[in-house]
Parts: sequence; structure tokens; C-alpha cells
Amino acid sequence: MEPNDLKERFSAAEPSLEVGPGSLDAVKARGDQRTRRARAGGGLAAVLVFIVVGFGIFAFAADRNPSTLDVTDDNVIVDDDGEATIDNPNEENTDENAVSSGAWVTNGTLNEADFSYVGSFTTPAEIGGSEIGFGGRAAAYNPAGDGSLFIAGFPVDGLVAEISIPEFSPHEGSRTDLVESELLQPLTDITEGRAASLIGSQERGGQGQFNIGGLEVVGDRLHWTAWQVSDVVGNDVAGHGHSSLNLDEPDVQGPWFLGDFAAYETAGYVFDVPQTYADEFLDGNQLVSGFQPVLRSPLGSQGPPFFAFTPPEAEEPEARLDAIELANFEFGSAESTSFGDEAVLPGGEWISTSDNRHAVAVVGNTMRLEANTDCTLGTETDVAAHGPQIALYDPAVLASVATGNAEPSSVEPYQIISLEADVIPTCGAQITSVSFDAANERLFVVQALATATETIFDARPVIHVFSIG
Repeated sequence: MEPNDLKERFSAAEPSLEVGPGSLDAVKARGDQRTRRARAGGGLAAVLVFIVVGFGIFAFAADRNPSTLDVTDDNVIVDDDGEATIDNPNEENTDENAVSSGAWVTNGTLNEADFSYVGSFTTPAEIGGSEIGFGGRAAAYNPAGDGSLFIAGFPVDGLVAEISIPEFSPHEGSRTDLVESELLQPLTDITEGRAASLIGSQERGGQGQFNIGGLEVVGDRLHWTAWQVSDVVGNDVAGHGHSSLNLDEPDVQGPWFLGDFAAYETAGYVFDVPQTYADEFLDGNQLVSGFQPVLRSPLGSQGPPFFAFTPPEAEEPEARLDAIELANFEFGSAESTSFGDEAVLPGGEWISTSDNRHAVAVVGNTMRLEANTDCTLGTETDVAAHGPQIALYDPAVLASVATGNAEPSSVEPYQIISLEADVIPTCGAQITSVSFDAANERLFVVQALATATETIFDARPVIHVFSIG
């Protein structure tokens, strides 16, 4: 497929976003329907200005000030050993709180010194069925065999492929000398049309497309999330399902709702947690998901949200599953969180080490509005302006929320790690997804658009590998 053909498809797939009085009334009505919270706030009375960079990975609400927390900010304390920690008013955010008297026992959390960049690789040039260009918005490690990755392709196609993990090496800033993985299973609709009909269809209030928001291998199943493209009024759609690891025979289950929470809150990253932790704090629910909206709107959470749940044993399409709210932030609450309207964090994963330390890692970018974020495809750019990062959360704090000892809006990262020195300095430096190989303690962080030369449509994602511990 020629880049111009892709561009036409992309333009057709992304209708213009016009948020007028009617849309705002619809948003308010949607918020009034929810008994758990009102998503109205001051944003409903204002006209939202969406600045979409790279299909909306970065979006901003009008007249918002940057609210960035990273390792260069004044609220970072460096101790005598050189360790950086966040001066967080949440007193429950300590390693001591991670130790339980029950089944869950841990030696504490991870920190920046535990993350070591070891190499990078890219996807195959030919990936079958569609295109990988502009892809990589979701990824999942598959521990079967020698290990592999499931990865999402061109966003509005909603397809997923499986690729190998090759012998990788550091990229040294180059986009052209990267090792390519091998194609194990070509791009496939793992939802067998269900996401198109039950999530993205015009009958459900959509624009005719859906995006895969997250992937996670759980046993012999591939759990996926999906959300409507350009949903500015909060259509109530089911965003969770799972399929077989054999993409030729998906054997689809779902999709399901998570309680009364919207897909724009839940249908992004998804990961599993240790069973002992789930049993002690989450009523046995071993999956956690959330969505930091790609299109900034009052429908989603201001910071990365987390919800714990368990898929049903029966198929039950569009069932409403019980979900435990572990973190969530009302739109417009930037002053009370570490992330302002300029932050987009679309990937999340639970990380554990052999010495029994744990953290929840959320990856993405914080656009620094005061910096020069302009860039030209095919040239190096100021990566610092795009703020590629990993935000670390203490599982003990999420447990405090689950047990009723803290509010979902009180959850803050205890450390934010900059990835500026590790990514390829290319246009956007967009960090889009993350997955973890627990057996080998390797973290796979996906950078979209990393091989861009002339257009974003010929840009394959690059997977950066970090050794943990």
C-alpha cells in the first residue's frame, strides 16, 4: 500500500472534531447518568480545543497550564545515596506499607536505578493483512516458546500481529540499522468483527472505527481492550474481551463493560497482578485496566486510572462486570495530580523482580508546552520537549484505595523516570505501550513513529528493551 493511500484512509478515519454546544450538552447528560461521579466540572462550560499530534496521542484542553512532574522538578529529593524520590504529600506511599500481614508480602518497590536500557529492535517490514506503519499502540509479551510480542498495527484497522524477539542491540540513535523481528502471525482482527459491530459501529454512536487500546496474555488467552475513534460524547460501549493466542481461530469472548465506568476510563492498558495480591486486596480480581484518553475530554481521567476486574467464565457479550476503582481523577483536576492536560500515558504494566519488589509502570509522554515541539520527519528533534517517561506507582497505595483507606483521586506516582536518553530522537518520540517478560525480567517499551522518514505512514514502531532489577 502506498503512503498516499494510507494518508487517504487515515484522513477518512479521522473526522474533524467539532465540540459545540450540542456536544457539550451530550457530555453533561452522560455525566448526569452516572451515579458514581459527575464528569461535568468546569470543562463542560468551556469550548475544548483539541490539538492532535500523530492521531491524537497529544491533546490539550484550552487555557491549561503545564503541570509536569519529572526528575528535574523542584519536588524531587535526592538523598545521600543519589536516589531520587518524589516529595509526595500522600503519606501512604512508602515501601513499609507494601508489606502485609496476610498472603501478600513484598520487599518494597523499584526505582530508577533498577531500569537499564539494553537494546532495541523493530517490527518486520511486511507484516501481512494491513500495515504496521503508525502502529504499536498496544503490545503484550507472550511467554510461550522462546517468547514473542503481540502488537497492534495501523490504529483504525484494529488488527493485531505476533512477532519474534530477535537478538537486539543498542540503537545508538539510528533508525536505519535496527534489527528486524520475524513475523509469527500476520495482522488479524482478533475480535472477529465484534469490536467493529459492538464498539465502533455507527449504530452504537461511533464513527465506524475502533482502536485496540491494550493487550495482555493471560494464560492461554489474549485479553484486549478497544474504544471508539473520535468519541466526544461518551457513547456507552463495552471495551473488554479476550481471544485465543491462535490468531487464525480467535474464539472471541466478550466484549464486556466494567461496571458503570466508561470505555474512555477503562479500555486502554490492561495487565495482570500477582494472585496473592489480588486475593488479599482485590477480591481475587487479577486483571487491572485503565485509559489515559488519547483525545483529551471531560469523559476520561485526568491522570492514569486503574480498575480491577475478572472476565466472566461464560461468553456473555456486553455483560457488566464488577470492577474495583483503584485510581481515577476528574477532568480539570490537574492541580491535584502529577499530570496536566498535556500528559498522555497510554501504556501500563505490573513489574516484579526476583528479589520480590514490585511497581506498576505507566508509560507515555508529557508535552512541555514551553519548549519547541516542532519537528520535521526524517530529522532529529528535541526529545526533551516530548517528555518520554515511565511513571511508577506503589502497589501498596492501590491496595489502600481498594480497602477503603484512601481515595481513588489520591493516588500519585512515587517516581517518574525520563526516557530521553534511551529513545530514538525522532519526530514526536511517542511512547505508546509497554509489556513485561517476568521470567527474564525484561521490560518492552514501544516507541511509535520511530523510523519515520518522509511521512508518518511509513513509520514502524521500535521496541526498546530494559533489564529490570
